[in-house]
Amino acid sequence: MDESGDVIACLEGWEDRYFDIPNEYYKCRLNPSSSFITKDIKPNHLYCQYLRAFPDGFLEDSWKIWMRVLAHLVLSKKEKKHWYALRSTQHQKDWLMGRIAAKNSVRKLVKDKFSILLSPVDISILNNDNGLPFVESPYLASNQVPSISISHHLGSAVAISSLTHKLGIDILNHASISHLDDLKIAFSEIEFNSLKRYDQFILLCAFSAKESVYKANSLSTWNPLDFMVKDVDTAQMIITISHAGVAYPVQCLHEEDNLVTFVLS
Repeated sequence: MDESGDVIACLEGWEDRYFDIPNEYYKCRLNPSSSFITKDIKPNHLYCQYLRAFPDGFLEDSWKIWMRVLAHLVLSKKEKKHWYALRSTQHQKDWLMGRIAAKNSVRKLVKDKFSILLSPVDISILNNDNGLPFVESPYLASNQVPSISISHHLGSAVAISSLTHKLGIDILNHASISHLDDLKIAFSEIEFNSLKRYDQFILLCAFSAKESVYKANSLSTWNPLDFMVKDVDTAQMIITISHAGVAYPVQCLHEEDNLVTFVLS
């Protein structure tokens, strides 16, 4: 209003927005260099990191403001260029979550092995010509750069890193498979009939275990029938997968609503 009391301008339809920020996100926003929004998956010496999905809609809300903030907190310049070029919001979210898990796995490994403290932006997780992820950092010598494997599904992500092993990791949300027959295509008839005596969780483990072994072998073509279930140890939660004459023991873990499998070769 002006001095005479006449209205100069009027705002209508004003709305205050309140954002319920998850505690892990809040800590990362305050200090991304020292915080970890992932959790360790035992055994800890494998540097396996799990990032659970944020509440539905949180990262997508208000023109993806919180997703963009997170991307600028953790991604390197090379990664941000790639991330902004991704076409869909879902692809951006999955890619970002996987990179966070991978970076935190690398950060924990180099801290333990070499006493090197890195921020997420100090590390780039890029892809080679075959689409396989690799680690790049100006702060690491060639013998300090680990191998990495990443997986994401329905908003959650996992990653594992190692200096000495080839790696494969996979994550699968239980709710994504509603019926056993949905998995038939991944198994031979003999395999499927043998696995049917177990509950659905073991069948999911076997499917995910094949994916982990596929990643550990850095193959360019995925055909689940090239990987055969040879043994199921329900006590140790280890499923042995055979590929090209080699047997791979795959560890299976349960994290909230997700199944995680990983293998070291």
